[in-house]
Amino acid sequence: MIKNLNPLTFSEYGSVYTSAEYACLKKETPKTITFTEASPLFYTGEYQLYLDVVEYPTLLEIMYEQDCLSAQNYDIYLLDKPVSLNSKVYFRIVPMHTKCTVEFYPGHLSLNQYFYSISSQKDRHYVLNIPKIYVAFYQEKEKGFYFKGEHHPCWELTYVDTGEMFSVVEKQKFLLRQGDLAFYGPNQHHIQYAAKNSSVNFFSIAFDMELKKPSLLQNQVFHISHAHAALLNRIISESTVSQLYSEELMICYLKEFLILLFRTLHSQSQTKPPDSHLKQNLEKNIICEVCNYVEENIFSPVTVSDIAHHVNLSMPYLSALFHKKEGIRLIEYINNKKLEKSKEMIRSGQYTITQISEMLGYSSIHYFSRLFKSTYSISPSEYAKALR
Repeated sequence: MIKNLNPLTFSEYGSVYTSAEYACLKKETPKTITFTEASPLFYTGEYQLYLDVVEYPTLLEIMYEQDCLSAQNYDIYLLDKPVSLNSKVYFRIVPMHTKCTVEFYPGHLSLNQYFYSISSQKDRHYVLNIPKIYVAFYQEKEKGFYFKGEHHPCWELTYVDTGEMFSVVEKQKFLLRQGDLAFYGPNQHHIQYAAKNSSVNFFSIAFDMELKKPSLLQNQVFHISHAHAALLNRIISESTVSQLYSEELMICYLKEFLILLFRTLHSQSQTKPPDSHLKQNLEKNIICEVCNYVEENIFSPVTVSDIAHHVNLSMPYLSALFHKKEGIRLIEYINNKKLEKSKEMIRSGQYTITQISEMLGYSSIHYFSRLFKSTYSISPSEYAKALR
């Protein structure tokens, strides 16, 4: 929305003057520049700058440095009066029609000499494009699993669903536990093997991606919430069916996943007063105990009430804490873990759909099938057929 330019609305960025006031401020001839299109860069400087429109309607887009990574986080003013800009304010000129002319004061230096520039909104580190997904699959590996390594020209992500594994990237070794995620950039050689005495199940997705700053993702381990992991589940599920626009939908899920991850990284980079170390550890231990309880009782009709009683907390407090830490409601987490177990049992080929429904404590096979299809967009029987 275009804001009205007046001393009150503009006070955050500088001052607004009348033509007479501005004339008194000028001690030398200003520099006049005609813009035929929006300047591709935002400009800023260490000194105060004055500017005024000479002819044709003009917009002024403006923001502070700390806003630079927030998409579209700038204010827009109709530049119809002289203004001064504070130092370290970022701005660009946008003609409302085919061109506009603006004068800058002091004018003895050019914009390139007087200012340094940053990329406009379309040129951020976090801008990404995913033209193609090559493979997406779920792997179940026994104890002793060892992959000698590879490198390829595309990106790859690995997410550990259960168990533990080591990942060696450029001679750096990382331990990936349940819920951990690692990225391998183009041509990064990587080795994977199961941790001692541990089997491991994990997602692998290989894809092309254009990312301005690959170091945002490379050579580190991320722990993601169950809500984020559910998007990876959707990608794997979609890869097992051959339906109209399946690949496009997989790309959409992957982009949504990465956008949520980038938002998390950006919010973590902002200065926030952290919780006390003791409180963080206590809450982390509670969440671990909840997850362990669900795993150990996966074949029982687990309820939120059962878990709250087990960890000696009230249901409302436990539900709020779990949602805060994991980004998903506890009842959804229970359902997701049971459904993940049902997929594992279907893949084993040892049980019928009816047996799986009964073993996991569902009230009826119809309820189980409906829940499975609403989560994975495919029924249990269709999923079983797709594996043959």
